[in-house]
Amino acid sequence: MDLREEFYDVVEEVCKIDFAGGKGGVDMGRYLGGLVAGYDLSGEWGLLERAGELGGLLMEKGKGREGTRTGAWLEFTRLGQLIGDKKYCDTVSGEVDVLEEGQERTKLRGLWPVKGTEGDEVFGLGKGAEGVYGNLLKTAALLGRGREGRLERMWKEAMGVAEDWLLFRPMLAEEDRDEIGDRRDVLLVGEARMNGDEVETAPKVQHLGCYAGGMFGLGGKLFGNEEYVRIGEQLTRGCAWAYGAFPTGLMPEVLEAVPCEGDWRDGPCKFDEDKWRKEGSRKLRKPFKSVKDPKYLLRPEAIESLFVMFRITGNKEYQELAWEMFQSVVGATETELAFSAISDVTVHGLLKKLDSMESFWLAETLKYYYLIFSPPDLISLDEWVLSPGAHPFRRDSSGFITRGFDEPPRPKKKKKKKPGVP
Repeated sequence: MDLREEFYDVVEEVCKIDFAGGKGGVDMGRYLGGLVAGYDLSGEWGLLERAGELGGLLMEKGKGREGTRTGAWLEFTRLGQLIGDKKYCDTVSGEVDVLEEGQERTKLRGLWPVKGTEGDEVFGLGKGAEGVYGNLLKTAALLGRGREGRLERMWKEAMGVAEDWLLFRPMLAEEDRDEIGDRRDVLLVGEARMNGDEVETAPKVQHLGCYAGGMFGLGGKLFGNEEYVRIGEQLTRGCAWAYGAFPTGLMPEVLEAVPCEGDWRDGPCKFDEDKWRKEGSRKLRKPFKSVKDPKYLLRPEAIESLFVMFRITGNKEYQELAWEMFQSVVGATETELAFSAISDVTVHGLLKKLDSMESFWLAETLKYYYLIFSPPDLISLDEWVLSPGAHPFRRDSSGFITRGFDEPPRPKKKKKKKPGVP
């Protein structure tokens, strides 16, 4: 965009911020990501100095509070690489230790539950889980091929279970088949629910889970697994299809769809009118069962996957889908001053706006819409990793800071007793 003058005006103001007065948490992690990415992109030393200050504050605020920094894996790792301080990577490594131990103990071994009690857990890739799986993969990508060690193993184990229990095919109606042509090979991410020792796949879909298409595709490219790239394409098309299936051209926060019978690997199924009449909703387009939360909050997950899959495959279909989605988003959400979340994507005619515009609209959603239509060497995925907050971090090839990710944790040394002390 060549907004250099504006950028340096912002840098000057950022250097005046007193981060010590903040409360910590997710927002502070996002600020850290912005500072680190700003330095990686510009080389402006003042941004790295402020990042070091903020990183130190977050370390202090998070002491003794499990999970406080989990959302800042990439931010801490890249900061440690840039300033040469191992404590940041070791902090992330400690959080990986906890997750690794827990991964082997859950009822659905390989995945971490998002809610519920033992024997009644719910597993998914959406709310409560999106940061974990995305961070595993993207931290591995940041560290570089051959140095990601257990991050790769943990992510692959999780996705293997996700393949078996979380993915499903919606039972597309015949008009959808005609309308979307070769785009009909779609998948969606549902939930797995435990009922004692029994596992059931529930076709409950969250917009938050739409990042999974890009995640599978990126993991497939990073680890040389073409099957995962193919799954990434199917999931990405699935969310794009869900956008177009509602009168506003927007996907709701949470929906349920009538699934195909059998294994999703068997391919698209024939529409079953009797099954639809038993399970579907007459108020919605086939094959939907219900819309649990009809809001659209300007979320970035679907366009993120379209961007990643376009960069991975070069298939212009993803640009076409992105443009269709963008036109729908602007048409439904634009106001005189900004853009607003809307209350219900299922209605025809006048839409109720919620007078709300989350920060991720500018920080993530619009960024991905901009990048998918930009030259592929702008934030090339060969050279950059985009964090879950869409901050671009340069992939480091120096080999600095790898312990803790590709080695098991070291045992603590016992302190030697002083003579005369029992």
